[in-house]
Amino acid sequence: MSKLVKNMMISDLQAELGEIREVLVVDVSKLTGVASNKWRLDLQKKQIRVVGVRNAVASKALSLSLIHI
Repeated sequence: MSKLVKNMMISDLQAELGEIREVLVVDVSKLTGVASNKWRLDLQKKQIRVVGVRNAVASKALSLSLIHI
């Protein structure tokens, strides 16, 4: 992934976060596709948003935002 693309992803993630003050970071790598989809659908029913991003992109976006990790 080029640096330009990473920077675009980081700025998009920061814009999505906006004024959000609470973030939960979850490793879903051990979930099957079916389990992951069910989990996402259950959260969507509760009006909880899920955004999947690479670790490096998430770390950079969170460090540049108001959320301190």
